[in-house]
Amino acid sequence: MGNYVICSTNIIIIPLTGFLSDLFGRKIYFTASVALFTLSSLLCGMSHSIETLVFWRFIQGIGGGALLATAQTILVETFPPEELDSANGIFGAGIVMGPTLGPVIGGYLTDNYSWSWIFYINIPIGIVATLLSWKFIKGSRKKRSGKIDYLGILSMALGIGCLQIVLEEGQREDWFQNKVITGLCIVSVVSLIVFVLRVMRVEQPVVDIRVLRNRNVAIGAILRFAFGLAIYASVFLYPVFVQGFLGWNATRTGLLILPGALITGMLMGAMGAALNKGVSPKLLTVIGFSFVILYETTTKILNDLQAS
Repeated sequence: MGNYVICSTNIIIIPLTGFLSDLFGRKIYFTASVALFTLSSLLCGMSHSIETLVFWRFIQGIGGGALLATAQTILVETFPPEELDSANGIFGAGIVMGPTLGPVIGGYLTDNYSWSWIFYINIPIGIVATLLSWKFIKGSRKKRSGKIDYLGILSMALGIGCLQIVLEEGQREDWFQNKVITGLCIVSVVSLIVFVLRVMRVEQPVVDIRVLRNRNVAIGAILRFAFGLAIYASVFLYPVFVQGFLGWNATRTGLLILPGALITGMLMGAMGAALNKGVSPKLLTVIGFSFVILYETTTKILNDLQAS
């Protein structure tokens, strides 16, 4: 439930990061997001009921949703073009370290101490990150002409939020045989249609989907969506499978995920170096997706053989 809540808030907040950065200033917005994530981690660890934990995980998602997109914008503004590929590679390797070490450390803490420590461990790192962000990040507030498009914000949040619930709970509730799921699906479709029509007519929308007219942006978004379908389903299902059906503990589950995440982290840095040396990003993308297809196909064949 906690992961579902934080994913929902992330999905809603991430498209709004550009608008919020302009509204409050990139430095203030990013630093405040880190501070909010750190504070909510403390309060998650102190929770004594599932309701309280879910609420603070929701707040944690609001803070965490801003970090990735805003950090990449800061990289683009900070580094010159000739250094940007290397900076993105190092940044990507750093991002992978969380999913790499997180399950192992979190599993060890849960098995040997308490689940609360998976949140408490964020606090010292978050405090240091908040102080460094405030000291080193530059970014001024940009003036926006016109009124804030509240209808666009509301329709996007409602559409994406309801869609997330439908996708998360649909199978459990027998999809459209359930009146609540059917109603949420209708609300989601109507809200997203309103959102698209609204942003296409407003001069300064909060989320400008017109950038998808750029072919590279559109193709990148489609490929990222396909990559998410192929990879993240496995990443989320593996822990459920080994813990629920094989009876593994949290530490052993974390060790299962560790090798693949380590390889990903190392390759992120290598890709940055390859791009700096003039290797075509299209070639690297084709190679990457070829390995994803090979991995998924091999896994499917092995599972079929084992089942038979």
